[in-house]
Amino acid sequence: MASTPRGTCLVCGKETANRCSRCLDAAHIDLFFCSPECQKLVWIGHKLFCGKNAYPLTLPLLTPSEAEIAIANMDKPAHASSAGGKPRWSVYELAHENLGLTKSEFKNCIEELTEGKDTTLSRWTFEQNQLLLTLAFSANREPGLNAFRADVLNWLIKDQMDAADAGVMKRWLYSANRIEATMLHGLICVFSTLRGALETLDLTVVKKRTSASGPCCKALVTYIKAHFSPSDAQKLFKVFTLDPSADLKD
Repeated sequence: MASTPRGTCLVCGKETANRCSRCLDAAHIDLFFCSPECQKLVWIGHKLFCGKNAYPLTLPLLTPSEAEIAIANMDKPAHASSAGGKPRWSVYELAHENLGLTKSEFKNCIEELTEGKDTTLSRWTFEQNQLLLTLAFSANREPGLNAFRADVLNWLIKDQMDAADAGVMKRWLYSANRIEATMLHGLICVFSTLRGALETLDLTVVKKRTSASGPCCKALVTYIKAHFSPSDAQKLFKVFTLDPSADLKD
């Protein structure tokens, strides 16, 4: 881990100079973890973006099962916003509106953006590939059946879209600036302590992740208060269902 500058640990909120070296070296973003223990607690979620995918936030390729679900769900409504409560267009309609794809073309694109296939669609830009992956992951919601990875990515995308609806951020993960990306990494840590506690039968790990969720939420609240205007911070607290009174100063 690198030694400077200093920041607060994304997991426990302690001041530290230790950063994720992979994210620093590959993506030039400061993501602070005070100890290997804290980083290990949230590795289940952080590993999805650790390294070159940390900034700009870059979604991974789909697994074959994720691609299959995305194609099967293409005509279902995309996430309903927690802000307005109204269903958005279907996943395919968004693909058609943004990229002009037919259903057959959308299906082919999703298949090409699957692990083991061609990693990029040469006719599309990075942003367009990420938009396609965003739509694919937003279609990966089968309550009670999803793996941790699909749940966290789906959850993250929904919160990003809700933040966009609230007028605080842009709609796509890759468009987040450095401050917003750091905040979203903090959100991934929160997901990892809450949802990640369900991913193991090791009671010691369950207890550690559950115990870490409170400090992790406080660290995120404190970060948001420090980097966003009061009005935008309140909107983010509502979108992320965070208690604005709970911060590291308590």
